[in-house]
Amino acid sequence: MRQRSFQLIIFMALAAIFSCSEPTLIGSELLDEDRVSLKFSDQTPIVGKTVQGDILQTYSPFAAAKLDNSLLGSFDDADFGIGVASIYTQFALGPQATPDLVGATIDSIILSLAFDTTLAGYGDLTQAFEIEVFSIQEDLQNVESYFSDQTFQISRQPIGTATITPLLDSIVLDSYVTDSLTFDTVAPHIRIPLNESYGTLFLQAQDTAIYESNVALQEAFKGIHIKATSNDGGILNIDFSQAISRISLFYSTPGKGTQKIPHEYRFDFNEANSRLVNLSSDFSGAAVEPFINTGLDSLLFVQGMQGVNTEISFPDISDLQDIIVNRAELEFTVARSANTVAGFPLPTQLSITTLEEDGLNLISDLQSVIIQQGTLNSLENFGGQLVEEMENGTLLFKYKINISDHFQKILEGEVENKITISAGVEQPILRISGQPFRLYDILPAKASNASRAAFFGPNHSQYPVKLNLTFTKI
Repeated sequence: MRQRSFQLIIFMALAAIFSCSEPTLIGSELLDEDRVSLKFSDQTPIVGKTVQGDILQTYSPFAAAKLDNSLLGSFDDADFGIGVASIYTQFALGPQATPDLVGATIDSIILSLAFDTTLAGYGDLTQAFEIEVFSIQEDLQNVESYFSDQTFQISRQPIGTATITPLLDSIVLDSYVTDSLTFDTVAPHIRIPLNESYGTLFLQAQDTAIYESNVALQEAFKGIHIKATSNDGGILNIDFSQAISRISLFYSTPGKGTQKIPHEYRFDFNEANSRLVNLSSDFSGAAVEPFINTGLDSLLFVQGMQGVNTEISFPDISDLQDIIVNRAELEFTVARSANTVAGFPLPTQLSITTLEEDGLNLISDLQSVIIQQGTLNSLENFGGQLVEEMENGTLLFKYKINISDHFQKILEGEVENKITISAGVEQPILRISGQPFRLYDILPAKASNASRAAFFGPNHSQYPVKLNLTFTKI
């Protein structure tokens, strides 16, 4: 009798485990006899809406919350309108010794900006970019947080201009950092000549002791503002962490007789610098405009930068109150596979947030795979990545996203009945049980990518947004 009681306890414990309403933990583990009771539906009513994206944090004084790269450029296309990204940044002293500038004369001063090694940019990078550089006229504070709508006072006239076509190959440059001429092989980058009159200020400013500390330097030279001046349909992905991203001051000092000795001093862009990206969007006349914050849902849109997001809700879930969700998967079909402009890839990873008591947060299904990064559970378990499927001879591009645990919470009234899908994560840090996770190491940041996509809406006759729901009736 004791043995039968013990077996009953074990059976009940196992039953409790496998009837758990933690949807991400159940599904494939079900026994064959359990699968008989599973039900499937893809008819749950869905309401979709395209909404204006929020202002984004583009600079934080904390290293864990900093963006990995900065966008620079502009585009203008029929579907998503005009998007513009410009950069405000401080610069710092280089690692070289204090230069001897007695009798020095300017040769040139060059701003170099490296491309991100994974994705140099978006749009047509074969077209010329017209770029202007201005000096910043007010202080940037590296202990402050800045957002994508922030601007600073700049010089009335540019201190440098260039029309450049990005070259994506490494190049060899002359170097005068040492006492003799050497050659450096450097990463792909753009080079913008600054005015000699601006460079001369660094030679004349020796009396201000600007080469003794960054505080002194940034008191005299508060930083630079870099922007594109034409809508050429392209956005560059700039990586300030690479060594080639710098301001190089080329100057000469007197040698023997009429000889001049060339030198180079390199100002750095480093982690201690304040650096932010200003983002703006203008949807006037674009295809997306009539969809923003309206009931029009034949198409739904997501966009990086400060662009649009998609909101999804489930207006009628009254028939689903007494169920255990085994899997709930949102399915979106891309409406425009060419993505409107050549060179603009579809988003690599979609993110989903919801409004909770402590503010906007990633849904629990996405949080769980972030916690378990490096184990068998990974982002593939959540989805949100582009997949290709053949359907009746037609190649379709889709996104499928696991919202199982979150949908169970919606049914139980624990969270609001609305989620927001975006083309990248908008928050840099996620804290779970006090432990911080740097999201930009796991998910693409919305503020530093320009990818976008349009989906067929909930009422499309052939490829509607749908919820593929597998459940057990209680």
